[in-house]
Amino acid sequence: MSGNKLVQLLNQYNHEHTIAETGKIINIKPITTGQMKAILQYEGSDDPSIVEKVLDDIITGCVTTEGFDVGELTLQDRFDLLIGIRKISKGSNYSFNIICPVCKIESMQLINLDELEVKPFKPVEDRNIKINDNLSVTMDYVRRKHQQEAEVLVKKIGKLTETQVRSEIATYMYAFGMTGFETKQGAITDV
Repeated sequence: MSGNKLVQLLNQYNHEHTIAETGKIINIKPITTGQMKAILQYEGSDDPSIVEKVLDDIITGCVTTEGFDVGELTLQDRFDLLIGIRKISKGSNYSFNIICPVCKIESMQLINLDELEVKPFKPVEDRNIKINDNLSVTMDYVRRKHQQEAEVLVKKIGKLTETQVRSEIATYMYAFGMTGFETKQGAITDV
């Protein structure tokens, strides 16, 4: 880095981002042209697992904090991080076109990402859900690693429609979020 203090002040490529669940502050940098070129090979793909991999690659390439693991992020924190990366890379204004399904007229929409309503993270102290008098389940937040594991399992199933794939992935993700069971015979933690 340059020894010139003015250059150091102007070249502010690292930005802080707070992970809502943990309150941990990580450093992120804007998306580079090299990263954008690398993901062009996937352009046009509608395979959900490829799209998710591309998003993981963007996040991994933009987070500069040592020891960061995208798999440990809750899905909500992952989405919030992607918005944070988008804001520092291209600004807060996000424009897109929509076509009215009734009149077929196309119109441009503009969203200021800084004005999105962000609900504060409220940790759940008791993650134990009572199913009935004989069974309760302890849940963790659904994390990116759960989504990845679910995608692997669903690929092994074979031919499914897109709707079936999404449904199976969601079912497995919530199953992976189950960390323990309480029964009248005792706790089961090896789930």
